[in-house]
Amino acid sequence: MDKRVMLFTVRHENLMVAIAIAGLAVWGGMTGHPAFIFGLALVGATAYFAGVIIAVCMAFLLMGLDLFLGHISFESSSVVILQLIGYCSVAHLGYKHKTLRAEQRTLKKGHQVPWAVINEVRTSLSAIRFLLFPLQGDDTSNEELKKATSELSRLEKIFQDIERENHEHPRT
Repeated sequence: MDKRVMLFTVRHENLMVAIAIAGLAVWGGMTGHPAFIFGLALVGATAYFAGVIIAVCMAFLLMGLDLFLGHISFESSSVVILQLIGYCSVAHLGYKHKTLRAEQRTLKKGHQVPWAVINEVRTSLSAIRFLLFPLQGDDTSNEELKKATSELSRLEKIFQDIERENHEHPRT
């Protein structure tokens, strides 16, 4: 049971953090801290575009500005803690979103198989299937097994050529 809960938590971390941030934004709106909502959006965008360190520094700057202007006071430590949690969470979420987008772009560029290769594989696998399991008769001759083996060798060579080409000319 613990393993399933932990797996669920890891898989849905971004969603849970986003829901918590939305809850903090609603809290900020209901308690009369509209600048906090603007600050969350600003810190999240800064984390996405400039990085998490700059976003956290901006969060501390916004909190200092709130303290200086009197929007929050040192006596209300719970407000300060909630704002700190919100700003750090949205900075983390913005940066994580940026890194996930970069990974997705890399995966899309680096792992595309040309259509010619896909068609070759499909044709070869169909040929092997019909050579090994003919539609008429149950006996598979030695010649058909040799043809199937040679077809499998041809497929293996195609993939070895692709792998060698990727090692010689890696995509960036």
